[in-house]
Amino acid sequence: MNFLSNKYVLEIVDEKNGHILNEIFKSHDFEGKIKIQYLRGENPFLSLEEEGDEAFVIMLRDKSNENCPVGMGACIIRREFIEGKILNVGYLSSLKIIPSYQKKMFCIPQIYDFLHENTKSKVDFYYTTILKENIKAQKLLEKKRKNMPSYDFLGHYTVYNFKKIEKLKIDMKNGMSEKLLKFYKNNLKNYNLSPVSPFLKGIRDEDFYYIESKHGEILAACAVFSQIEFKQYVIAGYDGIYKFLSKFPIELLGYPPLPKVNAFANYGTVGLLCSLENNVLHAKNLLSAITMKLKSYDFFMAGFHENNKYNEIFKNVKTIKYESKLYRVRFYGEKDFNLKGEIALEVGLL
Repeated sequence: MNFLSNKYVLEIVDEKNGHILNEIFKSHDFEGKIKIQYLRGENPFLSLEEEGDEAFVIMLRDKSNENCPVGMGACIIRREFIEGKILNVGYLSSLKIIPSYQKKMFCIPQIYDFLHENTKSKVDFYYTTILKENIKAQKLLEKKRKNMPSYDFLGHYTVYNFKKIEKLKIDMKNGMSEKLLKFYKNNLKNYNLSPVSPFLKGIRDEDFYYIESKHGEILAACAVFSQIEFKQYVIAGYDGIYKFLSKFPIELLGYPPLPKVNAFANYGTVGLLCSLENNVLHAKNLLSAITMKLKSYDFFMAGFHENNKYNEIFKNVKTIKYESKLYRVRFYGEKDFNLKGEIALEVGLL
């Protein structure tokens, strides 16, 4: 434990006490026309571990209120490409204060210090995302403050929820192979924030799909997999036009269905999308084949940074989308630099 004051104490979380974090996750939902509650199962620590090589997770307790858990934060450590080099990155995730404490919390700089001190020997580059609609967090963290890390804006990130792309008859193969592994080895290094290995946790060999040319050359590949066992999206409610649309089967019009309130969304995560020479048409053809042939999911989820060409795929596709802002989190003394190449941050790792 690390004592912050007479009132608060920080505690490092592991598998044994990770279940306590569940109440913090349940206390949060987000503003917007579609109110989404992000849950991570009965033991959120195990869920966070699924997204990297290591998860450093902390919990904040109120000593004056029977050691009640009131906040948390995590740094997910994994290897990713940065400007063609393999670096250890730290994704700052699940930074949460329960609503009743948000306006009376004055120890946030100490929390960041604690996270940084315990991870800086393992991390070369920190980053995070904040939902575009979470204006409170943006105002708090974008402003330059003494004893706080700098949040350097790196652009917008869009998540697309979609049901279908086009009705195209395209032969598609699936399964990991030596040829596909070589394809990824040649392509992943060309993007910033892309994983070093395609073998993300939770992805099985049979979750990989690809299309080939008539000569047997891989034109595009991706993985489609379920994360519902360790990451759940629950609809807390609808407002505005979505409150009206939720009463109708909008999937008949080509849109992804709107899940029922308090039900888990049954979605397939699309990850590791790569195409030969970054060809958008090849990538689109692969996603078209996937939406035609994979029927076990109600809809699919894919995400791309604003400088990624694959956003073009969804220009004329019926989607429900939301945006986040991507930041490099620069702690004290760290040098500033811009990411020049295309960013391929995986939606399944957010």
